[in-house]
Amino acid sequence: MLCEHPQFADRCDKYGGWDNFETSNWDKLLKYQPDFIEKAKEYETGCAILLFRRPELVDECRRLDEIYWDYWGIILAKNPQLADRFNRWNEINFYRWMALLKKQPQFAEKAKESLDGWLAVLITFPKLASSFDKWNELGPRDWLKLLKKRPEFADKCDKFGDLDTDDWEELLGAQPLFAEKARKCGVDPNPLTRGDIDDEDSDEASDEGFLFDEDDGEDDDGDIEW
Repeated sequence: MLCEHPQFADRCDKYGGWDNFETSNWDKLLKYQPDFIEKAKEYETGCAILLFRRPELVDECRRLDEIYWDYWGIILAKNPQLADRFNRWNEINFYRWMALLKKQPQFAEKAKESLDGWLAVLITFPKLASSFDKWNELGPRDWLKLLKKRPEFADKCDKFGDLDTDDWEELLGAQPLFAEKARKCGVDPNPLTRGDIDDEDSDEASDEGFLFDEDDGEDDDGDIEW
């Protein structure tokens, strides 16, 4: 409504409508009514879209500390120069680390600060495994994520016996070579092995439709960023 009738902005002020704005709402509004940029600086989702679109405004955004960590992961993938303004690296989950390291591999050292981050590092940069000393801290689901992409680390795994049927189905679907391991764990691999390798990016956070106005979800290169 405000995109076409900005004169009704006072209604948003009166009834708290701004609090309900998602990042995609701010993106669309600022596209058609850039005069609302000052209002965007007052809200978490508004600040998130500003940092993504116009990182030079970082010092003017008033809600930096409130921006959702996943938004930050997406912002940093495009604007890594803002890394010094983010201090919650340990909140980023495995899937967002996978997506972030794909675009900004220089954040590998930051990723090592958490177990989820380390998993993404091991998958993305397996040669760094020699400096990883927390193998015994990996749980069954951690091993599932790792072995789907990097079966060469199987000799480090002591959790095969803790994988359930669904885990084995997922693992064998990506890496049928573990069929013998499944048998040794009392699991019949034949009905579980789908034989179709998972899509290469299936373990990465999806950005599509996450932040942008649906009519303007691409960057200058035509790639979905969020």
